[in-house]
Amino acid sequence: MVNLRLILAFLAPTLLILFLIQRHGAALMNEKAPYGIVSLELAGKATEAQSIVDSWKKEGNTTTALGNIRLDFLFIPFYSILLYMTCGSLATIHPARPQRIGTGIAFGCLLAGLFDVFENVGMMASLNGKGGSVTAAATSALATAKFSLLVIALLYIAFSSIRLIGSRKGFA
Repeated sequence: MVNLRLILAFLAPTLLILFLIQRHGAALMNEKAPYGIVSLELAGKATEAQSIVDSWKKEGNTTTALGNIRLDFLFIPFYSILLYMTCGSLATIHPARPQRIGTGIAFGCLLAGLFDVFENVGMMASLNGKGGSVTAAATSALATAKFSLLVIALLYIAFSSIRLIGSRKGFA
């Protein structure tokens, strides 16, 4: 059974912090960084990352970028635990093999959170002028892995929720 109360307890702060991150980071969107902080996350080359950082420096947004990353550190435990619990709870509606897949996806959500931590460290290094080609490549690889795991989790949640609604099992 899915423990809806526990999931909702993590959903509310997750959505609140996500809203704050988006509002706070809106100033980071520009020609060099059309997706704001995500543009820096996915910048796979040092020149691209430096171009984004320089554009923020020019606009006086370096402090905003660092603040946005700090908000993300607060966001990480909420979204990763929320998705872990949701995927883990939904896994219980499936038979053995699909249940193991769901459990694996749940643990992937925690791994995504860990990737996000290291990715944030890489972005902070870039913002502080201590990044380079290895930092940019590692940050981009971590971000790509994180986003991939999160998309898989969200797809699993969507399909499992449809199955849950169509079954006789309910929410606790």
